[in-house]
Amino acid sequence: MLKNIFKDTNKVLNKRNLNWLVNFLMIIIGIRSTILNYTGEFTVMYVTSILVLWAGTLGTIMTAYKHRFAGAPNLVQNFFNIYVSGTNGIVGDAVMASFYAFFEGRSLWTWGKNTDENNKVKTTDKVNWISVVFQVFIATVGLGILSYILGGQKIILDSINNGTAVVAQVMSKERRQNASWFLWGITNVIGIAIFLEINPIQAAMYTAFLLNTIRGYVNWTTE
Repeated sequence: MLKNIFKDTNKVLNKRNLNWLVNFLMIIIGIRSTILNYTGEFTVMYVTSILVLWAGTLGTIMTAYKHRFAGAPNLVQNFFNIYVSGTNGIVGDAVMASFYAFFEGRSLWTWGKNTDENNKVKTTDKVNWISVVFQVFIATVGLGILSYILGGQKIILDSINNGTAVVAQVMSKERRQNASWFLWGITNVIGIAIFLEINPIQAAMYTAFLLNTIRGYVNWTTE
């Protein structure tokens, strides 16, 4: 019994340390990106990019902690991301921001109905991977065609990025599935590749989100 107590205590401490470490790294990345990308004046693009960065950082942290109101800051992030992505010609990402905003708004209701006494959302391990792969394929092809028609840049990467993100968003915000974090990891890696040259602030945001996927999965799958 004593051995189990020490084991459980160690598990809690390791989880807590992981959360603090990721929070610290995400904040450092945000601060560094905010400072390095300041050109001496507060342009519209700079301000909106920073709002996307920090609202998104807060929202993803709250999502990783399973907080029922995580959708609120994510709504702010996605509204401003519509402008940032559209201005940079990443049409698919702008469309996705609108899609995200819809489900973040819904999550304030769907998560609210499935929370415990600590305002933590109840998640599930149930997932049909064959269905998930099929959904990602359909979403990727469909968004790729849309991006091409609308004249988007980096269409292949953009469509794969958004294809995985569409399904991940539904899995996490609508179905509360733990497996959604695997798709978010793929989405964030591709997001870094897309924005690395054209918008370093966005690339930094995706880097922070990638770190968040690791601890998000740990938090969602352990007590």
